[in-house]
Amino acid sequence: MNLLLYSIDPQSAAFVLFGILMVCLFISAIFYFKAKHNEKMLLIEKGLTNSPLPRRSENSLQRIGIIIIAISIGIMIVTILHSLSINVPEGLEVALVGIIGGLGMVYANRLDKKS
Repeated sequence: MNLLLYSIDPQSAAFVLFGILMVCLFISAIFYFKAKHNEKMLLIEKGLTNSPLPRRSENSLQRIGIIIIAISIGIMIVTILHSLSINVPEGLEVALVGIIGGLGMVYANRLDKKS
């Protein structure tokens, strides 16, 4: 068994794993759509209507964009600190990204409340 594991090159292993992932996704999609179809059939039998999903707010993409920009700024600050060879504690890099990402969330929330 060990001989088989070591004789496969990385590209073939990646191809096999990708194929397995695609099969799993396909089977999951079949079950999802079948369950959705059965739910619609039950609603039709009972004479009920399927209520549409609530729409997203207009600023949802703007909010996501602000959060991504804030996290990117945090990563950029950490990269600058590393390139300047500034000795920072171990957890500070992760904390900086988290704090600046959190500030971006607060800013996005306040911007959403204004509009």
